[in-house]
Amino acid sequence: MAVRDRVAGLLLGIASGDRNRGPMRMAWRLGRSLVEQRKYDGDDIWRRYWEWMTVPFGKDSAFDTGNTIEMVVSICRRDGVSPKEAAMRVFKATNGAGVNPAHRSTPLACAAFLSDKEVAAAAADECVYTHGTFLTLLFVCCLYISLSLC
Repeated sequence: MAVRDRVAGLLLGIASGDRNRGPMRMAWRLGRSLVEQRKYDGDDIWRRYWEWMTVPFGKDSAFDTGNTIEMVVSICRRDGVSPKEAAMRVFKATNGAGVNPAHRSTPLACAAFLSDKEVAAAAADECVYTHGTFLTLLFVCCLYISLSLC
């Protein structure tokens, strides 16, 4: 199967399985960053998530993205901490894992210019912007290592 077909299949799969469109819209921002930067740049990706989450209601405002990222953004605003610190606080307060990173980070597996090692490192880094859990981190790394081997 051609790489282009695999990429299309991954993106179609995430779009059809994403009922609230929040993770898909986050995947779009991650993908745009990868295309424009031609590398994984966590700061650029968080900036894009932040701008989207903090835009007033409009055509492309964030809605129904899930409680986790909303809590992370709220803590970042209120306490001035990094998103990773805020995500750890959310995890400790809620003891919740979550799979949004598995949904939204599909573009990482599609970025042919990243090595397998870079994909795994990027997936690990990106997921803790909103889900500070070892279980989520482990799941995302395993998922994207397996996808990159296809």
